Order: sequence, then C-alpha cells, then structure tokens
Amino acid sequence: GHGLESETPLDPEACADEALLMGLRLAAGIDKARFRRRTGRALETVVDPAAVRDFTDLGLLIDDPDTLRATPAGLAVLNSLLARLAR
Repeated sequence: GHGLESETPLDPEACADEALLMGLRLAAGIDKARFRRRTGRALETVVDPAAVRDFTDLGLLIDDPDTLRATPAGLAVLNSLLARLAR
C-alpha cells in the first residue's frame, strides 16, 4: 500500500553520501547538526574540504558554521560539484 516494491537499508557511509547528494539539491542546503544526527558522521568527513573551499571562493557554495548550501550559480552546475565534493 505504500508504493515500494522493495526496501534496502543503507550502510552508514551510503546513508551519508545520499544525504549529501540530496541535501545540496535543497534551497536550504544541509543543516550540519541534523546531518550528524541522521548519519552519525560529521559533514566535514564526507566532503573534500579543498573542494568546499574552491567552490566557496568561486561563489558556487556557501559554507557557514551551521549549513552547507549551493548558491543559484552552484545549483546550475550541481552535478559537477557533487562529483568533486564527495570523498
């Protein structure tokens, strides 16, 4: 009755990767504290810090103490960003 044919639980690493991929597609981005609570991992351990710095300098990401989010320009090229962001 819920529309799912099957359901496969994700391991913690896959769960963190999925939260990164989906979270950056949201206008609000990723709440770092919520990410840690839901995945058991700090966001900083899932993303490449050099890529975050580079994309922030280029105006594609906003990285503040509470969130990581894509700017409008970053959303336009998000698939490319994600390929470099994920460790």
